[in-house]
Amino acid sequence: MIATDVMLPADDLDRVVVHSARHFERLSGATVLITGATGFFGRWMLETLMAANRQLTLGIRCIAHGSPRSAEQPPPTFGGPVTWVFGATEALPALLPRAGVAVEGLGAIVHLAVSGATDHGRPRPLGAFEDAVRGASTVLALARGNPGCRVLITSSGAAYGQQTATGQALSEACLPLADPLDPTDAYGAGKRAVEFLAAAAAAEHGTEAVIARPFAFIGPRLPLDRNFAAGNFLQQVLRDEPIVIAGDGTAVRSYLYASDLADWLWAVLAAGRPGQAYNVGSATPVSILDLARTIAAVGGTPVVVEGRRGPEQRAWYVPNVDRATGELGVRETVDLEAAVTRTLRWHRAHHPDRHRRDPFPSE
Repeated sequence: MIATDVMLPADDLDRVVVHSARHFERLSGATVLITGATGFFGRWMLETLMAANRQLTLGIRCIAHGSPRSAEQPPPTFGGPVTWVFGATEALPALLPRAGVAVEGLGAIVHLAVSGATDHGRPRPLGAFEDAVRGASTVLALARGNPGCRVLITSSGAAYGQQTATGQALSEACLPLADPLDPTDAYGAGKRAVEFLAAAAAAEHGTEAVIARPFAFIGPRLPLDRNFAAGNFLQQVLRDEPIVIAGDGTAVRSYLYASDLADWLWAVLAAGRPGQAYNVGSATPVSILDLARTIAAVGGTPVVVEGRRGPEQRAWYVPNVDRATGELGVRETVDLEAAVTRTLRWHRAHHPDRHRRDPFPSE
């Protein structure tokens, strides 16, 4: 596990500040609440916000929220005015006053918190769904009590349901192919419900709620020990192990680098249309096998394809990003090989399990 006080790459933070300066300037003098601030998305949003606050002299105050279990090792302030609160998302109306934060003083909310509902490590469908709905309902109510407050609701490409058609990039207009009776789809069902709440709040109350549908990503602080191919492959390289693909590697994904992710999310928050959803991700498809080969080539390890049949996966999980690029002016700036190189360099510099020297020259 990477220590909480390890910062993201300075050049990546600078890149986001430059690309998103006009969006950060809209937050000048505001109090910004970020839920789920200790996670992968949360750290990128928090650190880029504080970098912009320093470099652009914006006078932003950040309220960073984390789950109760993340309170054991509170992260640093990242060189800016950050107040930490820990607890369930639905407890925020009580947590904020205890931390000296006026509930009525919020200028923007970035809602990234996800459910941790498990039973001995296994997901609890009802708990996960209910956590998602309660959390979104809470932040939307906070936004409603703060006229002019912008709120970013983070959904997921999982909201589209199980996609098996190959070659079809998923646009925001795609109807979900989801079974409402499938308890294993609690995450996707929760995201669809959260999107409905955001759209309904925008329509009924005029809440400035915008929705991001993130897909797959790669970058520093990406979890390496979860059920994500990119993280698993990176971990195997860091351990000097071969990259092992349990299946046949034909499933197709796309991977956006984390600095672009942050840039896109700030753009959705600042310039997205209330009640509207925007896909966030790379439009460049890559098979799991080609992903493994790219990571192996950068990291210097072999690839082993076992070809075993496992649980059915989405055969194609690639977004159509025309709405985001057209309306928000965002773009992908880091290709996959460069993204892998940057991620491995950062992990090799900070990962306690590393035992190989960084093979990459300085940029």
